[in-house]
Amino acid sequence: MAADAFLMTSRVDPFLYVCQEAMACRLPIIAFREGGGTIEMIGSEAGFMVPNFSVPLMVDRLIEVARDDKLRRQLGNRGAELIEENWQPEEYCDLLLR
Repeated sequence: MAADAFLMTSRVDPFLYVCQEAMACRLPIIAFREGGGTIEMIGSEAGFMVPNFSVPLMVDRLIEVARDDKLRRQLGNRGAELIEENWQPEEYCDLLLR
């Protein structure tokens, strides 16, 4: 929770619980666009999606979030709202079991 953002560097991650935890902690997510479901979870409201393998762009977004308190809070707050609205643990477990 002391971080400025969560950097999802995995390009293939079928179980994105780490992103859910980061969003619940109000951390903006910065991830690769084709990263196995991350974009469906955060959309464009809770962080930044960069093209795969675009490490310089990922670093640029991380610096942007770290330097801009207002943007960081806005993205982090929206992430926490998305978790509350769409990703409750019980519902997520039920989805996995189905």
